[in-house]
Amino acid sequence: MISIYFDESGNTGSIKKSSSYDSQPYFAYSAYAVKNEDKLNIFQKYREFIDKYKDLQDTTGEIKGNILLTKRANKALEYFIDNFVNEDMFINIYSKDYYISTLFCFLILGQRYQLTYTTEFYTLAGELSKEKKFIESFIRFIEDKTKEKLDNVINIVKKIDYVQNKYSLNKLLNDILQDDIIIYIDNTFEILTTYENPNLANVVNIPCFGELYYIIEKEIPRKNITKIQIDRINQIDNEITSLFKKVYNKEVIVDKTEQDKLEKTFLDISDNIVSIFLKLCRRIWEDINSKNLTTYTWEMTIFKKIMDKVPLKNIKLTVRKEEYIPILAFYNMQKENLEFNFSNILDSHFIALKKWEYINRLESEKLDNYIKNNFNLWWYYLQNYKIVATFNLRLRLFFRPNRLIWVYPYRTKSNPTKSTIKMSVIHV
Repeated sequence: MISIYFDESGNTGSIKKSSSYDSQPYFAYSAYAVKNEDKLNIFQKYREFIDKYKDLQDTTGEIKGNILLTKRANKALEYFIDNFVNEDMFINIYSKDYYISTLFCFLILGQRYQLTYTTEFYTLAGELSKEKKFIESFIRFIEDKTKEKLDNVINIVKKIDYVQNKYSLNKLLNDILQDDIIIYIDNTFEILTTYENPNLANVVNIPCFGELYYIIEKEIPRKNITKIQIDRINQIDNEITSLFKKVYNKEVIVDKTEQDKLEKTFLDISDNIVSIFLKLCRRIWEDINSKNLTTYTWEMTIFKKIMDKVPLKNIKLTVRKEEYIPILAFYNMQKENLEFNFSNILDSHFIALKKWEYINRLESEKLDNYIKNNFNLWWYYLQNYKIVATFNLRLRLFFRPNRLIWVYPYRTKSNPTKSTIKMSVIHV
């Protein structure tokens, strides 16, 4: 029997702009799967680690991931990786701006485009995610879904260089500006952006958590998971526990372990790994942007140590193609023990690019099978490739990696008074 401990890094709550949003552009969840019979041994080993490096403890007696990545903590970091990082770790990283951009792409282009032109769909999302004016404008639309605010978003998108080179996309955007289709958009987004807490909108934490749990279930049978525990996140933890109960009929325990040192240990380990991994990814992306690609950096050396222990299948990166590919290329290079030189770097990036395209095209096919196998839904495709189904609306928030489900009432042009229920599968 196994207990799963979740912790996060980069939390800014709702995707609505906050003072910390720009300094924390990424959000990540990690999960640490612990066999119940191993708990005491891991606890004792972790206490030895804390005692061994007392000088690194904060005022609460903990050793945080940001401390472990400092120069004075090099030996402690090595000790932590050697003793606690393993194949029982699971990680999911979200780029918040990329997440917002994929929502816009699906809203405008729809499922049929996403399924048919998968790579192009996510390439567009990646380009949009670089445009701060677009991100801010689209968030304003999410907060107040009016035709005026939607038009503001579209006018910004039309000016982006990548979009201007796409004739069909420009035509679609012009059609939206001219036609009053806000009712359709509003119906869709009203459900997607509605939570039990009315102050929340498009919380990245929730799909990130749901996706990570899906990855875990591929490796660990649901019947073997006896406990799921998350660290406390103000307001959002209640939303997660409620939705998880409705979808999986499982309880999620919110951290109440202040007096339970044994249980808190596993949350601390999960907290450390997610903090370390996310910071390493960000630093590597910075190195790549600065063209520092001919020698191993210290960050790459540490990253290699972690990737030697955590399987790639346990890691999900919901980020731009330009961020995903270097990580995958680096992983392939170190697995094949290739020399870190310019030629091998180029070759590895090319192979990683092709793999990225292949993965994006496969995901849609796998998604259909997952629906049938896990939720026993009766469904079929219509001519317009929408999926028809009736089930709990909240299911949309917990799905397979990189996807959400939304369900919405939809009125057809031929019969605007009659509503049907449609389910759309969204890659985010």
